[in-house]
Amino acid sequence: MEESRKIRVAILICSDRASAGNYEDKTGPKLKYQIQQAPLNGECCEFKILPDEQEEIEQLLRIWSDVNKVDLILTSGGTGFSKRDITPEATRNVIEKEAIGMVIAMMQYSLTKTPMAMLSRAVAGIRGSTLIINLPGSSKGALECFESVAGQIPHAIDLLQNSHASIDELHSRMNGIALSPEQIKSPSPVKVKSAPHVCPHKKKKSVNFKKTSIVDNPARRDRKSPWPMLSVQEALRLIFENSEKVPSEEIDCRKAMGRIISEKIEARVPLPPFPASIKDGYAVRSTDGGGVRKLLTSVAAGDGRDDIFLASGYVARINTGAPLPKGADAVVQVEDTNVISMDDDGEETEVSVVAVPVGNDIRPIGSDVSAGDALLFPGDRLNPSKIGLLCTTGNRLIKVFRRLKVVVFSTGSEVVELDQRELKHGQIYDANRYALIGFLENLGYCEVIDGGILPDKPQVCLDAFTTALEDEVDVILTSGGVSMGDKDYIKSIITNDLGGKLQFGRVNMKPGKPTTFGTIGSTLFFGLPGNPSSSAVTFNLFVKPALRMMTGQNPRPNVVKVKLAQEIVFDGRPEYHRCVLDYSRESDLPMAVSTGSQCSANIQSMAKANALIIVPQSSDAKESYASGEIACAMLIDDF
Repeated sequence: MEESRKIRVAILICSDRASAGNYEDKTGPKLKYQIQQAPLNGECCEFKILPDEQEEIEQLLRIWSDVNKVDLILTSGGTGFSKRDITPEATRNVIEKEAIGMVIAMMQYSLTKTPMAMLSRAVAGIRGSTLIINLPGSSKGALECFESVAGQIPHAIDLLQNSHASIDELHSRMNGIALSPEQIKSPSPVKVKSAPHVCPHKKKKSVNFKKTSIVDNPARRDRKSPWPMLSVQEALRLIFENSEKVPSEEIDCRKAMGRIISEKIEARVPLPPFPASIKDGYAVRSTDGGGVRKLLTSVAAGDGRDDIFLASGYVARINTGAPLPKGADAVVQVEDTNVISMDDDGEETEVSVVAVPVGNDIRPIGSDVSAGDALLFPGDRLNPSKIGLLCTTGNRLIKVFRRLKVVVFSTGSEVVELDQRELKHGQIYDANRYALIGFLENLGYCEVIDGGILPDKPQVCLDAFTTALEDEVDVILTSGGVSMGDKDYIKSIITNDLGGKLQFGRVNMKPGKPTTFGTIGSTLFFGLPGNPSSSAVTFNLFVKPALRMMTGQNPRPNVVKVKLAQEIVFDGRPEYHRCVLDYSRESDLPMAVSTGSQCSANIQSMAKANALIIVPQSSDAKESYASGEIACAMLIDDF
């Protein structure tokens, strides 16, 4: 482990009683102190107490390993024989390799202390570059087991993270050979097998830039694209196959606007939680019928008295939303009453009311929502009304998919920032990057990183993508650099320099033919065309469905039937024709009005559009849509 970085440790206490607050956990604080001491010299960066629920434990272990990238996870509790002891089972479902030697070391040491140690079922293992060790639930047992393996943990983490210098130094000491400081700084290569399914860019380390393999020779570029032209449906299939759901996290519902629900949410309390008046008026006993009644009291919204009883012959003045007094079973609205008498202070003492049926103008308990009712489901996007529903039913903490981390680049030496007041010959202002960032921010569930403009220089592009991968982004999104120009390097960088896999490099569509999709480890790479309308269309058609898939939503676009306002001639490729849906005309369906020129460089036609008419490619059987014909259109402003 590098001296400049401490071992990052996460501690998980597995206990039903401690999580419910019925027992004070004493193991956690002691472990926090112990990991700061030699030989570990670590720091506690995560701490959590969970009940003995296998799914919750597994989920947190994955988040700490895959997302937070901690070096070491220590669990305490749940390793015994009781029915609720499931920590070893949860750990086995998470780890990729077992570390049996550590379990044996802990068992041997513990048996010297007590024969009861043989009842422990602890597990230790590796997930990615994280070491996970189960410890007993008792403070004494946990500290003893930790002490038995603590000395070997730093070296184990070095092996996991390929820290060559410290590995060479340790192995040399073990062999009785002292290395010089120069040898330690520049060690000979050490072959260490990485944990399975862990991509190199996902490891926590300083960015390791490498030289691009691209030779900038326009004369030697491909004259024909080597990439087969896939259908839109086949391209989407490949995207969906490679778009995996991200982990969830628990957040306050009041800060969850736009986030996506990851677990079913049920109502904690009924709505309303008490019989409530719908109107301002008087609470009555319906069996009294109409007539003059004496005023017992006045009940306002939020009145906390629960001992008010309405006897026959009396009424209680009541406000909208106020709780109904005991004995009352109906409300007479104020418009159907009259004041008969008042006291010296002007307070009414008698009123006349009309006869009303039982339950009149009353909201019964749970009439809107019953306790336990399902409110929201995985994939639901939170809007103001849904957040209000969660609040009123007592659901403060909710599980949502974590935000997707997306970095956006524009490419091209001709592209300049808006800060440049005057354009030089051959330059254009950057529009694509800000449009794509706007699309992403409107979704509400993305953490968007502005990657800036990348010039047509392979090394600069490679360095920027390498940095993004080291930052563990979920998606890299570029516009430009994916066509057949001699400065279009993106595809080569993905495959030759980053070790990624291009899933497709061309799509049979208009606009957007050069759209590129690849994977680099678990990171998705979308190379969108540089023309503004092409970039916007392909974002809606390909990128947004992938983002929805990764957050548990239905990835399919919202497609509606429309009536065409003008003729549309088919092209040799399927077309996504920008249009405006007009609902003001007398028609059973919205009228789809073309936004004009469909040139892929025409950004104005995209700025006007709120839908894309799905136009098939021309054939001998049909070459155009006639004005007034029915077609399908994909909505693009349904954020």
